[in-house]
Parts: sequence; C-alpha cells; structure tokens
Amino acid sequence: MEALRAGDSEAALTDVLQRNGVTSAGKAGELAGAVRRYQALFAGQSDTEILSGGFACGGNEPAV
Repeated sequence: MEALRAGDSEAALTDVLQRNGVTSAGKAGELAGAVRRYQALFAGQSDTEILSGGFACGGNEPAV
C-alpha cells in the first residue's frame, strides 16, 4: 500500500485509499477523514511514542 503522508489533503488520502482497493468512494472519504483526525491527534509525536501508547490522550485510543 502507498504511504499516507501527514500533509496529504483529505482528497489525496481518498485517492490513495481508492487506488489501494477501497472501492466505495464514500468509504474511502470516511477513512480519509479518520486518517486526518488521527494525524491531528498525533501531530508532533514520534512513532515510538504513538506505538508505545504514551501519547497525548493518555494511552486511550480515540473514537473514530
């Protein structure tokens, strides 16, 4: 799968998802919105911090 980059617009994310097998445009848009919310939540944090659960929301996964 292509990488999703932090600076990608929601439209660009939707396009990447569709090229990688998400066939429903509505579902791709919904997933792109979720990716953008996660990117905003984790902005400025390292991969290690995110994967270890030591991120800003106290280790709880955000609702999508």
